[in-house]
Amino acid sequence: MSSTVRVKVNKLKWPKRVTMRVGILQDTQHSTPDGESISIMGLAETHEFGLGTAFERSFIRAGYDELHEQIEAIALQQMQIDPVLGAERTAVKAAAMFQNRMSDGLEPDLTEQTKQRKEKRNIHPPYKPLIETGVLKSAIAGDAEVVW
Repeated sequence: MSSTVRVKVNKLKWPKRVTMRVGILQDTQHSTPDGESISIMGLAETHEFGLGTAFERSFIRAGYDELHEQIEAIALQQMQIDPVLGAERTAVKAAAMFQNRMSDGLEPDLTEQTKQRKEKRNIHPPYKPLIETGVLKSAIAGDAEVVW
């Protein structure tokens, strides 16, 4: 399962189809502060959907719901100049918007247990859900496909 949202811009009369993807587009392994190896895709799915004991903190689906109109407006503006380059630029900009949304903080807030764990690792307030090492946030990417 992929943590990817496809943004389709249908208002264009050319090209035939434009698809922009924003999310965790590639799976990589990452070492946790505890020395465990985890899949970034698996970590993303755990938090996006609230799997296991994790709270649901949707950083992709909720981000899309919140930002899709802005992203579409950016795409329409950028693609007037160059459809392919405009779509690629929009996808990268959308990924940055999703990252900024994560940096601003997501609901629900961290539990006291998680705050204490972060404190032991010399991570000090303000605490942000899903941001400890920055790996998940930096894994958010965007790309585009233009079909003529």
